[in-house]
Amino acid sequence: MVIVFGQKMIEFGAKREARSLPKAGSICSASVDLIQDSEQAISSYTAASLNVVLSKYKKTVLSTLWVHITLVVCNLPYAVVTTVKTIHSNTPPLFIVEAFAATLVFLNSSLNPVLYCWKIKEVRQAVKQTTANFRCL
Repeated sequence: MVIVFGQKMIEFGAKREARSLPKAGSICSASVDLIQDSEQAISSYTAASLNVVLSKYKKTVLSTLWVHITLVVCNLPYAVVTTVKTIHSNTPPLFIVEAFAATLVFLNSSLNPVLYCWKIKEVRQAVKQTTANFRCL
């Protein structure tokens, strides 16, 4: 929304409307007009467009959830082993478990690009386009 002295431009989606501002002293009238225009814009959304927005939001949340679950699964064993190691002495079985847990931490860095390509369509398309460019070289 852009307000210019003497004229008010309101832009909601494809709707553009220009009106003259009320004279000085009737700012409340301008506020009421602005609120009514906002309510009209909000009510113009259809259920279908809201469903599209919600489905995209749901996909984003699920993709982020997958990345965070992977982060926890890969880093939690190392945190537990390190805590146990500080309480108890460093024994050979604990050393082997610590090496396995450290491998999981490094594996997390390798799994993130795979998760991004699997869950996010735009990343998958960018990877396909990049690999196609490398084949042309």
